[in-house]
Amino acid sequence: MPSVLIVETDRDLRTILQRYLALSGYNVVTADGGREALRVIGGRFINLVITTLVMEDFDGIELIQSLRAGHPRVKIIAISGGGLLPPAANLAAARMLGADASFSKPLSIPDLLQTVRQLVSPFPSYSPERRRVEGSVVPG
Repeated sequence: MPSVLIVETDRDLRTILQRYLALSGYNVVTADGGREALRVIGGRFINLVITTLVMEDFDGIELIQSLRAGHPRVKIIAISGGGLLPPAANLAAARMLGADASFSKPLSIPDLLQTVRQLVSPFPSYSPERRRVEGSVVPG
């Protein structure tokens, strides 16, 4: 089951995203800021990070740069509702720095879930010739 890290300072939005993703077949962990996100991702394998860009302690742009440097294979979705710059400017910067997708707040949950599925499917493709039983490959 793919793991998703949600980095969001708004507790209500973080909880909503966590519930929708868990119901969609993902293992979900959360962080309420950039520094906490780095601690979380340092201790486990994460397939996808969904991060807000405007945070006090360590913003989403810094987080994306750190992820690209230390975890280049992780997929990233940036979300923004404002800040000193308009959301479109923040999201464009996030994409330039390596975010795989971006969304403005308020979010469309169905659109976000579709993008998450495109980046990391909750259901790995099944191949009979790769089926394993007690550590050995069993032909289909």
